[in-house]
Amino acid sequence: MLLAGIGSKLILFNVKSNGIVPAGLFNTGFLICGLATLKNYVLVCDAHRGIVLIKWSERTFHFFSQCAATSSAFACEFLVDQHAALHFVLAEEGKRLRVFGYSKDEAEARGGAA
Repeated sequence: MLLAGIGSKLILFNVKSNGIVPAGLFNTGFLICGLATLKNYVLVCDAHRGIVLIKWSERTFHFFSQCAATSSAFACEFLVDQHAALHFVLAEEGKRLRVFGYSKDEAEARGGAA
């Protein structure tokens, strides 16, 4: 599988013997400036709207979580610590790195928000 962020669209392609075939499409509503993947999760960052966590399952994308409390995101990446907790690393303007934790079950996560 091949994942591409083109403008505001997130497109998943399958590689077949006869070429590359589109398998899924997700319109983010913002200009994608960074992508990171971990299994079937996709972390998307935007220069103005922060980071969005999207999940790929059963031939479709599902919006999972969003953190809009960021500014001018340039790159993003997943980080899994020794306790298998999921975190997101975000590179912002001014040479800043921010680390966000994700926990769907914690009360302060507001039902899955990063």
